[in-house]
Amino acid sequence: MVPEDGDTSRGIAFPIDAGQFPPSTTLVYFATGVGYYPSRIAGKPVDAAGFAAMIVVMEWRVVVEATKIRVMLADDHRMFREALRIPLADEPDIEVVAEASTGAETLDAVTRHLPDVLVLDIALPDIKGIEVARVLGRGGEGVKIVALSAYSDRLFVEEMFKAGAQAYVLKSSGADELVSAIRAVNHGHRFLSPELTSLMVRHVQPKGETPVPPISVLGRREQEVLCLLADGRRSAEIAAQLGIATATVDVHRRNIKQKLRLRTTAELTRYAVREGLRSA
Repeated sequence: MVPEDGDTSRGIAFPIDAGQFPPSTTLVYFATGVGYYPSRIAGKPVDAAGFAAMIVVMEWRVVVEATKIRVMLADDHRMFREALRIPLADEPDIEVVAEASTGAETLDAVTRHLPDVLVLDIALPDIKGIEVARVLGRGGEGVKIVALSAYSDRLFVEEMFKAGAQAYVLKSSGADELVSAIRAVNHGHRFLSPELTSLMVRHVQPKGETPVPPISVLGRREQEVLCLLADGRRSAEIAAQLGIATATVDVHRRNIKQKLRLRTTAELTRYAVREGLRSA
């Protein structure tokens, strides 16, 4: 509400109509003997005398500043992070407050810097992006997550959203798309790269279809074999590395496909990346 004449309080927070100014914007008015004047004009602090002088010689307007979106970048390639910083720095409502190159650094930096939005590569070298998102979701930090990936496979998209991400952006996208995603999640919305939308629609899970099983359905040895298969190793190479017979590797391969309901090595590879068994 508008301050009343005669109020001698030090300052009053005056809410602004959200339809006229950015969200979370307030003007602070100070009481004077002749009424109220804004504490800042054209971005500069003024006192009562200065305001009186200014209003005589010029029209004045109040410049309001919205709270900036605090963004953190997590990607293992320094050059890529620097490339992201440049367009984000040009956005008046976005501020990059922290960076990280590993999953462990990301979890630590989120706690220390408390960003509003985390731009998270899903293929970090130690803790994968999917697991980082899960940990942050369980910790209740409240950070919004924009997943950043070179992979357009629907399994990655689905798992990142399940892990707690609010957006999924392809690395092949333009900077404007990343900016849109950051703003969208900051305002409580979800965002998906446009080229992924048709892909997800085509693969909407039919009613009654069972989702891909979790990694826990595989035994320890089966997980080891899956990891090596995803790295492109042949059965003989896997057998030599694990110290087992080639025929045993082939049995594990068949069992893995059956348990995961996957048919090809490519599908096994995508599954292994999704579960953090190998880097994307």
